[in-house]
Amino acid sequence: MAFLEWSSKFLTGNDQIDADHEGLFMIVNVLHDNVQKYGAETNITPVLTALGEYVKRHFSVEEKEMRRANYPGIAGHIEQHRAITRRIEAYVEQCNDRQNTIDVDELLEFLKAWLSSHVLKSDMDYVPFLNRTEDP
Repeated sequence: MAFLEWSSKFLTGNDQIDADHEGLFMIVNVLHDNVQKYGAETNITPVLTALGEYVKRHFSVEEKEMRRANYPGIAGHIEQHRAITRRIEAYVEQCNDRQNTIDVDELLEFLKAWLSSHVLKSDMDYVPFLNRTEDP
């Protein structure tokens, strides 16, 4: 069983956003699997760095879609994105400075909680705006 199970409950109806979300789940599962297979001392820096870059690109796509849809909650959502980005960047920096000081369990639980709660709660708030059809 995967650390994070992707399912239809995470679908927003936007193909790009859904593909990105599924990709995020896969990256976190790779990180988890590496730690399970090789132990907490495994070098997680490459996967964590890739996750950070993927997150930035995904947030950019998501924010573009929210602007296009005139989502009224965009400012708060962007702030959530910035906070998540800063936290991931802090983990990457910590890995680069002192790999073995990362609390891998804490990192994995943060990622799991973030993906589960952010996608199921915050992201679902903008879904009705994205999926609105324009009047002719």
